[in-house]
Amino acid sequence: MAPGDHKPPQEALSSVGFPASLRMLSGPLSVSSPESSRTSRTSMEVDNNKTPAPLAQSSGGGASSLQVHALRLGPGQELLSALRAFVAERRLRAPFVITCVGSVTSATLRLADATAADSSQVLRLSGRFEIVSLVGTLNPEPHLHISLADGRGSVVGGHLLGDLSIFTTAELLLGEAEQLLFSREHDPRTGFPELVVERRQQPGGGARGGAGEETGS
Repeated sequence: MAPGDHKPPQEALSSVGFPASLRMLSGPLSVSSPESSRTSRTSMEVDNNKTPAPLAQSSGGGASSLQVHALRLGPGQELLSALRAFVAERRLRAPFVITCVGSVTSATLRLADATAADSSQVLRLSGRFEIVSLVGTLNPEPHLHISLADGRGSVVGGHLLGDLSIFTTAELLLGEAEQLLFSREHDPRTGFPELVVERRQQPGGGARGGAGEETGS
């Protein structure tokens, strides 16, 4: 490398001053998927003698730009209620969890065998657990799946019902699809209110929301 070609390392992002129990940073990102790109990704080689199945249900939203929110929750906070409060405060209309790391001392999960008619398949956890994964949508009612590892590394997961008490920390990145609107409608095939994705109307035209209901598995 010739003298003068060396570039100094990029400075680390400084933290933003918020109360210790809730540190957050949010801002827009220019991340979008052009319609042509989306079409090319979903175009796959298929057997000409077979009719391909639909690629998605209720996917009328199309591409959207992305806004990212970062927050940290502290010991003793309940994660699910804190996320609900954050979504309401920021008036997010198409939010979802990008990633989460942290630890908890309790959790209540609904397991895979549960149905709308039989919701008794519930697991209540108590102890110290690492958050291995947390994914899902947050509006109008959170539909989140979580994986938790105990002190021996054994992992359990399911649909998050609540009681997710934070042990040391929970560091989250949340996304907001700025041109989309998430709502829920009853799906007779599953018995649960399932996700519906729509385009937001232009300012002044109003937009369709959704009722807060328990979501599917």
